[in-house]
Amino acid sequence: MISTDKEIYEPWPRPDPADTWIKPEEIAGCPTEKELPEEFRYNIRRRKLDPQYTKPRKLFYGFGVDIQDFLDYHKRHQLPLPPPMERRAKVWDHIIHTVAKDLSAHCNFELRCILPLSPHYDYMISLYDSHYISIQELEDDEEEDVIRIIKERFGNPVAKESPRWFFPFCEGSGLVTEIEAALETRSSIHQTTKTILRIRSGYTGFSRVPPAASTPATTGSGQTGASVVLYHDRGHG
Repeated sequence: MISTDKEIYEPWPRPDPADTWIKPEEIAGCPTEKELPEEFRYNIRRRKLDPQYTKPRKLFYGFGVDIQDFLDYHKRHQLPLPPPMERRAKVWDHIIHTVAKDLSAHCNFELRCILPLSPHYDYMISLYDSHYISIQELEDDEEEDVIRIIKERFGNPVAKESPRWFFPFCEGSGLVTEIEAALETRSSIHQTTKTILRIRSGYTGFSRVPPAASTPATTGSGQTGASVVLYHDRGHG
């Protein structure tokens, strides 16, 4: 049973880009600047009028983060501890959702936790997706505030990064599904990391929306914050 602080916050190694199944061609062409190339811009009006129109590949804009970043955030800000649990995957699930809800509340803006197609990060905190950024995008000063708060709340190494676009890994997958399978397959943390990366190559699962905070916050644009979507997208939604 995992219940003590030492057990809950047991360190987790960051991804090793040299030890990944992701092929360079799978992430080639992913833009990093916020201004999207024409090939990734989704024409909502054309989609409604032209049944032959194909949506471009979906991307998500935000910060790459690791499991260790969630653990550090949770501990630094003394968020409520999870109840005793037998499986580490469920402890992480609780911590990641708690952190994401806390961060959304502080930003006064709905943020999403996405599984990116990246050899460098376990997850990402997403502000926008490329299909609906025209609807979701904040005013410049509001976006600057959200980015500042994300960096301040996470601290380093996230604070040293800049937001960028990521391809998502896959659609409708469950966070707990992959981690539990890995932990039950391997006992070594290092080997478990490798197993998680291998499992990512082909599983499917579910997406879910955790309960919103009791008093949802709203941004200056009227968008609801403090609720978190744990979502994985195959990239061609």
